[in-house]
Amino acid sequence: MKEEKKIMREILIELQAIRRPSKGRLSSTQDYGPRGYDDACVSKKLIRPLTASEIRNYVHCPMLVYLQIVKGTRPKIIEPNIYMILGSFEHKCREEIVKKLRKLYEDFEKIEQMDVIILQQILRQTIEEVKLSFLQECPAFEITIEDYEKDLITRLWIEENQRIYQAIKLLENDITGFELVENLFPIKLEHEIIAHKIGLKGRIDQIFRNDSSFIPLDIKTSITTLNEKIDEETLLQLGVYCLLLEYETEKDIDLAEVYFSRILKTKSISITRELRLEILEIRDAILDMIESQKEPELQFEERKCKFCQFRDLCLQKISKGGEKNE
Repeated sequence: MKEEKKIMREILIELQAIRRPSKGRLSSTQDYGPRGYDDACVSKKLIRPLTASEIRNYVHCPMLVYLQIVKGTRPKIIEPNIYMILGSFEHKCREEIVKKLRKLYEDFEKIEQMDVIILQQILRQTIEEVKLSFLQECPAFEITIEDYEKDLITRLWIEENQRIYQAIKLLENDITGFELVENLFPIKLEHEIIAHKIGLKGRIDQIFRNDSSFIPLDIKTSITTLNEKIDEETLLQLGVYCLLLEYETEKDIDLAEVYFSRILKTKSISITRELRLEILEIRDAILDMIESQKEPELQFEERKCKFCQFRDLCLQKISKGGEKNE
């Protein structure tokens, strides 16, 4: 017991230099009234709801969405790249770890009851289980995943230290049991929402409670530097998640979060009315394209199109047309 208390004191000292991103405690300065969805409903014939990825892809390249939805073109089969594999690996590890830790924290009433050795064992065991599952599907990535595993364990342990620190503060305010868990953990993981009425669907990485409302969180596993501004495609993705969560919960959702797991930073994003309208305009543009079957103008850019699975098709079009847009 004395050894555990010593470890906890060391953790608290380390945490003094760490900025704990707020979870479930964000507040907005924007004034939003109750929103209805009569003006957001789809008016055209809907073959299926559009995904958050398709809304993003349309901004990136309308031709990409045209080939996928209108033409039903199957992309060229390519080997999974390392970023996709490692991203999926980390997402699955995080999902399984949260499931295992929830019960442990629900019974956490005194600091002496939190066994940090058990916590470390849970992290390592869960990552090992997920790794073995992934290597059955992708044996060629064994060395890469093993190297990534070491870094992931370090990052997850730092995050767990932060969670312990936050739990201590909540306990000091007599917040225990289920209420404690709801403040420390997402209430839903990998949550899919399909909203036919507004023609959108998406899968949200994590959802946190925010007083009487909710906050969707998207986890980015490949970004190692944090820019001041979030790119437009990520903003659209978060906006779609907020629209879907509003539709499902009938609550105003005006904040979203992005967690950059490689650098342990969280960024909060205000979801404005302008962003909502932009998403609905893109949705309608895609539906117009589906209805008209009209092919969009080809805009080929080497930098943007380098890794696209439809790259060869567009190059063929350029070759036949004798034009290339750079």
